[in-house]
This record gives sequence, C-alpha cells and structure tokens, in this order.
Amino acid sequence: MKRLKIRRIGTVHYGLQSEKPIPDPESPILITGQYGQWTTCLTSGQIISAGSMKNKIDVIDVLARRPEAYHSTMVEASDPRAGIHPESIHDMVEVAPVGWSDGHGYDKSQRGCFADRVVKFPPTLDQLAKVAYDEEAGPASGFWEIKEAKAKKLTITNDSFPWHREKIFDFEKDGRVAKMKYSLSR
Repeated sequence: MKRLKIRRIGTVHYGLQSEKPIPDPESPILITGQYGQWTTCLTSGQIISAGSMKNKIDVIDVLARRPEAYHSTMVEASDPRAGIHPESIHDMVEVAPVGWSDGHGYDKSQRGCFADRVVKFPPTLDQLAKVAYDEEAGPASGFWEIKEAKAKKLTITNDSFPWHREKIFDFEKDGRVAKMKYSLSR
C-alpha cells in the first residue's frame, strides 16, 4: 500500500512568536490515498466525508438538522397568523403542515460516521428524534486531539471529564477501507 497523506485543511493563522503559519486546531483532518479520501472533524470526533475526489463521490457527507433562517418565517397551518397575507415578497411567510416542528430536533453537531454519545439513561426513540436527551459526552462535548498521525493510522482522543475516549482509524487498501477502534473509560 502506498503511503497515505494526512494533513489539516482549513484556515491557518500566524503565531505571535513566529512568522510560520499555524493550522487552526479545529480544522478538519484530510486523509488521502490513491483511491479515496476521508475527512475527520476534530470538533466532533467523526468521519464527516468519505469517497473519491476523482470520481466526485461522497458516501458520508450529510446535512445536519439545524435551525435555518427561513424557519423563523414558517407558520403552522393551525396558527391564526397563517391567514395573514404578506405586504411584499420580502415579507413572505411559508405555511407549514400542522405539527411540522414537533417530530424532530436540531443536531448538536455536524453529522458523520462514528458519532458516540455517553448518556446516563438510554433515550427513547422519540427523544432521539427530537434530540431531547442529556449527554455526559458526545460529538458536541469537547475538542478531540490528535494523539498519533501515521501513514495508515490516525488516533484521536477526547477527555470530557470524567470520560476518556479514544478512536483509532486504520486505513487500508490505498484508502478504500477505514476500520475504527473505540475505547471509553472513566
């Protein structure tokens, strides 16, 4: 197997003591091989993108459910304001079906693969759908640090007291396969 390239992507800044660029510690890590690429997010500890740049295929990247500006202009059909007509196109109000916002919640972090959540009590399916549960540790709880970055392996760790989490990504077959090992300890 050829050596994989592991590098940070994203913004850089310059340190006060040096003229050399310093990668943003929150910028994603890009792992590229002959046949595929993987992007790991250090703010969530997940693989957020995987596929082939050459073939323009991404099999993981999905949009997170998050509040959007247009949500504030949506009114449920059962709301008395639904019958109000806008004065101009800039005041447009979209009418949504009754209960449109009851069945889901917004994600706490970007979506990806290998997300982990530590909870005191198992959430119900309804709580999962609505993102209505408390995490002791999860994708949105703390920054992941690079412990080791080698040609075929990336190890990241997260210490969200009292939990220590470690993920080891092993890349095989010129970057076409990623295996992940996970450990959680107190």
